[in-house]
Amino acid sequence: MHRLKIETQPMHHALESHARMKALMSDDLTHAEYTHLLRRLYGFYAPLETRLAAWDAETVAINPQQRRKTAWLMQDLRALSPDALTSALPRCNSLPAVDGVAAALGCWYVLEGATLGGQIICRHLRQQLGLGAETGLRFYTGYGQHTGMQWRTFQAAANDIMVGHSDAEAIRSARSTFKSLETWLNCE
Repeated sequence: MHRLKIETQPMHHALESHARMKALMSDDLTHAEYTHLLRRLYGFYAPLETRLAAWDAETVAINPQQRRKTAWLMQDLRALSPDALTSALPRCNSLPAVDGVAAALGCWYVLEGATLGGQIICRHLRQQLGLGAETGLRFYTGYGQHTGMQWRTFQAAANDIMVGHSDAEAIRSARSTFKSLETWLNCE
């Protein structure tokens, strides 16, 4: 996990610097802008989590069923825009390849890291937009008070699973996941 962090740091910083991600921390963020971002995130997470499902048995130690975020995004979209339908939401077609357990863990690394980082965003959005977990902030609430523990559990399980697998493949996959998300956020 330490090597993944070091090797993906430039992509992580690029995504954090993306205009849409920076807007989340803006003092003039509107509900409409926030809802639009959640729609984009749903369009990325939904198909990627479907791809990752093929590796659930191999990554069972990280509890992938409990780490899926698509339902959280849909809950937020329904709270913010009750007429939001999943069929009307665009889906990303340019996703990272998930062709092995190392690749799956590289993707999960990005998604779980985003959940950890979402705690800072959550505090800001709660104050800025007056949202709560039931009123549009479920995705950024993450695992709540257990988010740090969930991150540590993920890291330990991923390190164990990676024994005998290619670090280079996990790094390639994590980089590709960061890049795919950044490209997706640029679309429209």
